[in-house]
Parts: sequence; structure tokens; C-alpha cells
Amino acid sequence: MDIMALEQGHLDETLAVIVSEKEKLEAETGAKADEHRVITVEGGDPDEVVRLNHLRFCLDTMHRLYLSQRQAYFAHLDYNDSMDGAQSVYIGRWGVMKTPENEIVVADWRAPIANLYYSGQVGRVDYETPEGRLSAELTLKRLLSVSGGKLLSAQDAGIMTNDVFLRNALSQTSGDRLKDIVTTIQAEQNIVIRHPMKPLIVQGVAGSGKTTIALHRIAYLLYANQKTLLPSQMMILAPNPLFLDYISSVLPDLGVDEVKQTTFVLLCKKVMGKRFPKLRASVSLDARTRMTAEKRNELERRLEIKGRSSAYEAALSFLKGYEREILPEKDLTFLGTTVLTKAEMAEYYLGDLRNFPLYDRTREMRKYIVTRLSRLSDKYEEAAEKDMRARLDRLMTRLPDGEERRQKARSLFSAQESRIAELRKQAEAYPDAAMLEFGHLTGEELLARVYGSLPEAEILAQDIEELKNGRADECDLPLLMTIHRALYSVRKPDIRHIVVDEAQDLSGNAYRALRDYAAHQSFTLVGDLMQGVHAAEGLTDWREISDGVLPEAAMSYLETSYRSTVEIMTVAARAAMRHPVSGQQRIRPVLRHGKPVTYLHAESAADRLRIIAEAAESAAQGGMHSIAIIERSSKEAGALHKAIGARLQAKLITEKDTEYSAGVMIIPATLVKGLEFDSVIIAEAGAEMWDDTSAVARLLYVALTRALHEETIVYSGVLSALISDETEAEN
Repeated sequence: MDIMALEQGHLDETLAVIVSEKEKLEAETGAKADEHRVITVEGGDPDEVVRLNHLRFCLDTMHRLYLSQRQAYFAHLDYNDSMDGAQSVYIGRWGVMKTPENEIVVADWRAPIANLYYSGQVGRVDYETPEGRLSAELTLKRLLSVSGGKLLSAQDAGIMTNDVFLRNALSQTSGDRLKDIVTTIQAEQNIVIRHPMKPLIVQGVAGSGKTTIALHRIAYLLYANQKTLLPSQMMILAPNPLFLDYISSVLPDLGVDEVKQTTFVLLCKKVMGKRFPKLRASVSLDARTRMTAEKRNELERRLEIKGRSSAYEAALSFLKGYEREILPEKDLTFLGTTVLTKAEMAEYYLGDLRNFPLYDRTREMRKYIVTRLSRLSDKYEEAAEKDMRARLDRLMTRLPDGEERRQKARSLFSAQESRIAELRKQAEAYPDAAMLEFGHLTGEELLARVYGSLPEAEILAQDIEELKNGRADECDLPLLMTIHRALYSVRKPDIRHIVVDEAQDLSGNAYRALRDYAAHQSFTLVGDLMQGVHAAEGLTDWREISDGVLPEAAMSYLETSYRSTVEIMTVAARAAMRHPVSGQQRIRPVLRHGKPVTYLHAESAADRLRIIAEAAESAAQGGMHSIAIIERSSKEAGALHKAIGARLQAKLITEKDTEYSAGVMIIPATLVKGLEFDSVIIAEAGAEMWDDTSAVARLLYVALTRALHEETIVYSGVLSALISDETEAEN
């Protein structure tokens, strides 16, 4: 019997087990496998929690079995090890176990044994397990293509076969969403994915699969820590909502739901609630591309000052002093009597209440005031009552019984009631009045004072005034969130691990705020310093994090680019090497060749529009599913869409977009980071548009590295020095 027949027979047996196990669970739960349900388990009756946990496990298993029916597995391995001798295992996206024997029919790709597939060639192989490092002799590594219960192909793998398999996978056109890479994870990627749940920084070149690896790492950590870690305890921070939509299908395809997905700005908005400041839009990356060099340098200087660790330390130091400044300067008195002395308030505020946020302490101080005031009021009323009785006794002695005495007694009682009522009214109003004696500045006002305390306060004068008026920049949010948490109660999040994509674009202060907010150092940061288009407020060196924020973080490097062809990466590398960044790696594109990059010179504005439109139409006719026409900024993108958008049925992508769809897109370079397209057209690559500076080089590099298969560069006048090559550019 040939290999295909043997493997199809095994596939049929496996599918029979999958169907049987699925039907058992459907009978037990009363649910259908294709109706994926999410069970939330909260505290309560212990028996009910156990029941719900079991139900959730059954439903999750049932859903994975349903998914396994479509693709049961993708690899067959035979191996020998010193413990168990000859073994055979099939690797799939989701593990399958036969009950009641508890026999593993398909091993999950996250299981330790799957390392043989991802890291090993036929021959002697070492791999990691929970019990330690083991050795085995891998005798068969067979790549299987399975779809809809049918075996489409079977290839016994060697080095050449692996390369061909990878190139075939990479040569496919893209869809509307990022896809999982379970079948093509490479050895260097596998190491990152399976790193223990400890802080990790991943520096990866463009196209190295950082985003996909980060998502697969989430799936792996949930598998490896399934007894102690829930999906809802994981969080992804992405650069923008559009990017979140682009990656939205990967985790569900891996059988993972409920992972929190947001951006740093949206997280701050959630934490700060109604106290979230009004954000100024003038400092967006897109706006920066339209600034003069002088204005841009001035802005970047301000951003750099705000992002320093010294600004964070200044905020903490200021808050430490501000807790004393909040207290009234003198004793609190009521009708001439001391309610609380200044010393008592300091004792309570800085001692008994020191674990409360500052303004929560103020609210707690109100309770002390009310308690003391209640005692004073009782004494005042007792004194007033005593005085009234003494006056009544004198009245009774001085006047004989009669109408005059009765009238004066009634007046005395009425005056007493009025006096007591006024006393109680004053006592009721006093706590609120006393609260006004305590300082209460807004977070923005406090940050303005922090900036005012810095040596560079004069440079930040405009920002300080804006903060006083309740307006802030995005780069102010890390310190504002830190200040907010010091002032107000913030519900402690049940987040055990945070994954940050495009990690180089957040400042060190943003990571300090995240670390303090989550109260742990369990992070996976993936990024590329060469793509640090927000370098002024972001990171220019990973040591800013590994030394100052997450000292326990391990460092991993991904140097191979899998996204683009050799021809495309050769051009992109010119921009990268023109203005290298700290620790920059040499890009090693995977050996996948394609069409040469096309350079097209436009003689006029109308000629440029014609060239771009024809290039997009040619790409679509050539089978390219996603086509991006990239302009430098939103202003140019909007103008281009107005001119040729209708002809191409192209969608204009703006900062407000939250959904990603394939087809023809006109998009500014400031929004393409993290995305990929079958075909990219750089709409204008002239020297006038892309000047030869470091910040511009990084932005152009990002745009150039988005294409999977083909790239066209259109330019007017002289081609930008960042990518110029006289042997290729048409003149």
C-alpha cells in the first residue's frame, strides 16, 4: 500500500475518534459543537464553581473537536527515544484524546513533543519537556496537507522539502485577516513562542512574523499554564484599532477566546474613566510628516523630555510631597472649637490612611470630621439644653403662674428649637466646607506642575498651559495614568501577562505605568527599532526597558524576514542601512524570489495618477487579493483617493478606521505598520517627499516592507536618496 493510502486510512480512523468524542460531549452537555459558548466562572458556591469549570472544559474540548474535523493534523513523526523506544505521533492545531483510555490520538502543536517538528530534522534531535531536555532519533518527518477530512498531499521532509513547503506557504496571497502559522513555525520563532512565562523582549526585523509569533505565544502560554492561567487574564496591546481588527481571527483560529485586546490609549481611557483628558490631535505622526524640520525638531524635543525616566521620577517625587500639600494649613474649627488639629490630620492622612490613594484619603478624612463633629454637636446641644433649663428655672421663680409666664416659656422653647435647628444645619454643612480646605487639583493640573519642576520647563511652557486647560497629548498619558492611580481608587486588573506589539512605539514611561498598573513584570514585547517611527516618544534602545523597567527581561532576536521576496527586501534594506539604529540587525530574507521591484517615473501630476491607477489595475488582474497604495501622509492619501478612488473602487484608510478588509486601499504610511499586502504601490517616492533623514527613513522602511509579492515605486523628479539605485531607477 502506498503512503497516500496508508495516511488516508489513519486519517479515517482519527476522524472516527474525533466524531465519537464530539458526540459524547454533545450528549453530556446538551450543546452542539458548532455553537461555541463561553462560560464565565466567578466566586460563589464551590460545588457550582467546580460544575461550571467542568462544563467550560467540555465545551472548549467539544469546540476544538469540531475544528479538528476540518483539519485533524498536519504532520506525522516517527522517532525513537531511550525511554519508550519507537514511537509515532501526529501533530495538529488541536490535541485529540480518546476516552476512556486517555490515549493521545493527535498531539497539540504546543505540546513538548511538537518541538521535534519545529526544531528537528531527521536524525538525532534534542527537545525540551517539562521533565527536562530529552534526546530522540527522529526517523520520519512527514508533512501532511489535510482539508475537509481528505488527505491532499504527503511529503517526507528533508531540508529541501522544508524550504519548499515554507516557500509555497509564503507564496500564497493574503486575505482579509492575518493567519496562523502553526504549520510553518520556524526554529527561531519556536524558541520565542515557547519561552517561559517570564518577561521577554523580541527584536525582529520587518516580516519576521513578530505579530503572529506573539499571538501564538499567547496560545502556547495558555496551554502550558492551563491550570493557573485563563484567556481573560491575558492582554494584547496593539498600535491602533485597525490593527486589532486585522489580527482578530488568529486567536479564535487557534482555539483561544476572551483574551483582552486594546491599545494603550484605550486602556488609559478605561482606567481614567470620566477623568480622561481631552487629547490634542496636533501631535499625531501624520501631522508631523507635514511639519517643517524646525517645528518637527522642536516637537520631538518636547516629546523626548516627557518620555524620560526623569519625568516619571519627578512625578513620583511630586506626589510624595503633594500628599502633605493636600492637608489644610491650620486646625479645622467649628464655632470656635477645634474639630481636628493639623497634627491629627497629618497622623491620620499620612499614617492610618497611607494605603489609600490620595483623594480617597480625603474622603476618608471626612468620616473623621463627621465623627468629631457629631460629638461636638452633642455637647453644643447639651449645653444649649442646660442653658435653656436654667433660664426656664429663673423664669419660673421670677414670674407667677399665668399667661405672661406661659408666653415667655413658649418663646424660650421656640428660641431653643431655632437655635438647635441652626446648629444642626451648620453642622450638616460643615464637612463639605471643611473638604474645601483640602487640596484637590486635577491630574492635568498636577502634571503641569510636574513639568514645571523639570529643568526643561521653559521648553514645555506651551504643554503646561494646555494641561492647565484640561488638554493633553497622547505622550502625557503614561504620567497621567500614574498620577490618576495615586489620586483615585483603580480596580486592580486580573491580568497575568501583557503582550505589546510594535513595542518600540511606547515610551519607557508607558511601560512603567503598565508595570505598576498590572503589578507584575510578566510581559512579551515584540518590535523593531528600525520601525520606530515614534522614536521621539518611543524607544531607541531596548536597554531602556531591560535596564530600567523590566530588569529580568530576556532578549531574543529574529533576523529572518519571511514576508517579502528577496527583491523587495533588497530595496527596503537600502533605507534601513542609510540611517541605521542602535543594535540594528542585518536582514536575512528567506530565499524566495519574485518579480523585480518596478520603478516608474512620472512626468507630471496627471501622469503620476495614470501610472498609479494602471499599476493597481495590473496587480488586481494578476491575482493580487490585497493592494495597498501608500502615500506619505493622510493629506496626500485623501487627495489621491479623491482623484482615482472611484476608478479603482479603492477604500481610503484613515485613523478613524477600525475594520480591515482586503481589496484596493489608499492608506498613509503612518497607518501601515503591522499590516501586509500582496502588492504595494509607493505612490510618491521622490526626494522632495522623502528627505534624507533618520525619522523619514524609518517611515519609508515601514512602507517598503509591507508587500508580500510585488512592489511598484512611483516617483516624480529625483528618486529619494533613501532608496535610490541608478541601475534600477528610470530617469
